[in-house]
Amino acid sequence: MLEKPHKEDGPATHDNSSQIALAGETSPGVKQIETLTKHFTPFDRCLLLFNAFLVAYSYSLHFTLSNVYSTQPPSNPLALIA
Repeated sequence: MLEKPHKEDGPATHDNSSQIALAGETSPGVKQIETLTKHFTPFDRCLLLFNAFLVAYSYSLHFTLSNVYSTQPPSNPLALIA
């Protein structure tokens, strides 16, 4: 026969030392950004931003030119035979 789990008597107690602060200076996001700023030099930041700009520029240039130079079918199919 299955036994029912026992409920704790009294109010539930929590161990505050094992909880992670999700806000403030000790939050995981703040620690992550502090670690990134320690390891990213100004040259690395400039290189990252330049690469992001280069990718965005080439992406927009590709779609601008492909739209301009895309072939469109003629209204009269016999117009190509001339």
